[in-house]
Amino acid sequence: MLSMRLVATLVLGILSSGAVIAGEDPDRPRGGASDAFSLARTQTAVDVHAIEVFLRSRFTEARRAFDEGRYERSYKICEAILVLAPEVSFQGSLLDLRRRAHGRYLSRSAVSIRFEPELVPEGESAPVTPIAELRGRVLLENRSQEAIVIGSSEEVEPLMGMVQFRVRSVFENSSESTESGTQVLRLLEGLRLEPGESRGISITLPLPVFGRIPVLQEWSVTGTTRPIVVHLADKVTARSIPWIESRGTVFAEGFSKIGERPLIHLRRALLEANPARLAAAGDCWLRVRAEVSPSTRKESDLQVIEDLLAVLGRNGGRIDLGVVQLLEKITGEFRERSVNSWRIWELTRSDRGVTEERENR
Repeated sequence: MLSMRLVATLVLGILSSGAVIAGEDPDRPRGGASDAFSLARTQTAVDVHAIEVFLRSRFTEARRAFDEGRYERSYKICEAILVLAPEVSFQGSLLDLRRRAHGRYLSRSAVSIRFEPELVPEGESAPVTPIAELRGRVLLENRSQEAIVIGSSEEVEPLMGMVQFRVRSVFENSSESTESGTQVLRLLEGLRLEPGESRGISITLPLPVFGRIPVLQEWSVTGTTRPIVVHLADKVTARSIPWIESRGTVFAEGFSKIGERPLIHLRRALLEANPARLAAAGDCWLRVRAEVSPSTRKESDLQVIEDLLAVLGRNGGRIDLGVVQLLEKITGEFRERSVNSWRIWELTRSDRGVTEERENR
């Protein structure tokens, strides 16, 4: 995850390179590279508030685009914000808008594209970490009531677009590694799709192999396409084909059930003092938590915090590192990674709770 300090550095770097942030007017005058580098040199402390204001203004623009029916633009602005700062304070609203904008964008499109992973043959076990590659098909689907012809055999440039894939690996000590890559996708000849028909292009995406085994690997595949000729009924248009993002998670051997009930396995990991299970279950639980509104998850958060604090410093400290990292992600507090530091935090938290209760009487 990117810290707000790193986000600020990225924003300054993007501005200095002359790139256009999603939603920015490319014709708007702005300072040159020297201005941005000068600002970066003289700024001794990153103004996190200013960055938050900047990203929130882009979010406001994304909402305005959605209200105006420009769903593709709204979706792409949301995507750009998530790339810069996956943990912004308005993450819940941002994810909701991205989902709704993408859904509306797809509903207006006659054709869509997505990656479909290769099915596990019947009788064989599901793959376990580490995975060396993703094999499957890129599926083009006709979502309309008419036959569609995509491209033509006379196309001079058969290049269709770029497949973008990302894999995030989580290890036993709760550390993470994220790798990404791209692969060219080519349409070698014209495709005719009947209503509801889909056509697949086989593809293999190579993934990095580590010297240690991850407890889980989360992958995602999406892509971009250049505008391509689409023949629909008596209309001929040049358009980009919207991608439906595909996601999946592969677990280490013995952990395949964790994704079904992560909270149960998180508590089991605490009881067993099992760092590998804690890393996998904690990561899955945090992903489920991110999809829930802050008000809804408050009670669950408090219970998990109590469970984590209860085991801190026990069992020879085998899971202390993983426990502290989970506490940081849930509370947003970044303290010294020691038992004493979090015990002090627990006491001050209790004192604050008593004070607030007295004030509310």
